[in-house]
Amino acid sequence: IVARTVNQTRTQHELAQLEAPLAQLFSTPGKNQSSVPVFNDRQVAGVTAHQLQLSTGFQLDYAVFHGLVVISTSLHGIEDVAKQAAPLSRDPAFTSVLGSGPRHVTSLVFANLATLIGATQQSSSTAASLAARLMPNLQQITGVGLTSTRGASDATTQVTVAVKP
Repeated sequence: IVARTVNQTRTQHELAQLEAPLAQLFSTPGKNQSSVPVFNDRQVAGVTAHQLQLSTGFQLDYAVFHGLVVISTSLHGIEDVAKQAAPLSRDPAFTSVLGSGPRHVTSLVFANLATLIGATQQSSSTAASLAARLMPNLQQITGVGLTSTRGASDATTQVTVAVKP
């Protein structure tokens, strides 16, 4: 998740206030207070990321930098955004699915399927097995985009899928 923030300092403070309640939410019932997960600071691509690592392997990471709030389930997601030299709007996969979309949107989602497929293949054997069966079809999809717009009396959501020619 990537969102803009007008006041980076205030956003950092507000997110920091949520760390303890989130950690408590993910604590194991019946365990003592010392088993409650905690957020740790990690440096990635010159940015301070805050990471909640659970015993299940799940991570919740967030960082606030360059007027952006980035929330991810891995530090790689934050690193990818922090290292981004050019805007996403210049990425050919992005423009193929969202480049001609509406100028003003309330939500925008872009998935680079090649990256998602790679992550799935490295995860659990069940997910990898499913990915292997779907791989021939998934490899034909170069990107998936979603935009939503809201007017005074209506809302529109458009999903675009780019497929190799």
